[in-house]
Amino acid sequence: MKKIVFIISVLFLISTSLFASVPELENGTVISLSDYSEKFKDNIILTNYSSLSEIDIEFSIYKDSKWISIGKITGCPFGNEVKLITKEKFKNISFIGYKAELPSDKKVSIDVRHHDLRLYIIESSNNYFGSAKDFSNVTESPSNGIYKFDTTEQRRDYEDDVRVQNAPKSIIMFKSPDYGTWDVYATISGNKVNNYYHDDIDDYAPYWIIQVIDEHKFYTISAFSKNDNLNFTFQKTDHIEEKFTSEDDVESQLLKIKHLYEKGIINEDEYKASRLKILGL
Repeated sequence: MKKIVFIISVLFLISTSLFASVPELENGTVISLSDYSEKFKDNIILTNYSSLSEIDIEFSIYKDSKWISIGKITGCPFGNEVKLITKEKFKNISFIGYKAELPSDKKVSIDVRHHDLRLYIIESSNNYFGSAKDFSNVTESPSNGIYKFDTTEQRRDYEDDVRVQNAPKSIIMFKSPDYGTWDVYATISGNKVNNYYHDDIDDYAPYWIIQVIDEHKFYTISAFSKNDNLNFTFQKTDHIEEKFTSEDDVESQLLKIKHLYEKGIINEDEYKASRLKILGL
């Protein structure tokens, strides 16, 4: 009987530990590390894939039943990654918290890779980064700078790298061969490509998503092969007609016009008219 009671007690303690409530962080966001398959133990790293030029994020850990501030990251240029400088160790830590005042058209994507906790600041309209959505379910959204490319036809003539012509500030995404999710292959700034992956590109699936980060979003983009490279050439346009065919696309459009309204770029009447059009009302 004592043995049965002991087993029940152990099971109760295990279940209590597994289903422990997530502690609240006032005015902050809590990351439960148990949500990730890979164990976090090394560094906290922030990467900026957005148009933000000023970033201020404060980090905390939940230790001894209380939140303890462990430092800040202030400033992270586009396409760069910044590691949090802290003396704290992360052994046996279950919850990380962060506080960041981001505009409504920006969001944070989170992952644990190579034992590092990685936070990525991206545009709220980017519904693909970090997801495993099939390329066939990717919807172009020029007003959000989202364009998709199937380069199967060009693949037989390219091998080495990606090149661009007349390109605005952008990110190029592809399906990560390691994780099977959409990841940033490269950033574009000053018409130059900054690669994060350095294998021959014909080793990757011939599917790409480009998101224009600059304020002007409308471009005609062409893909072609030249000198063993895959080339994307950009031509600025005034407007591209688009259809809203998915819930994600509708949501991102609503966030976009809300941001324009809040910044005073469009007035209330224009905001209401655009909102009704997006919702099909």
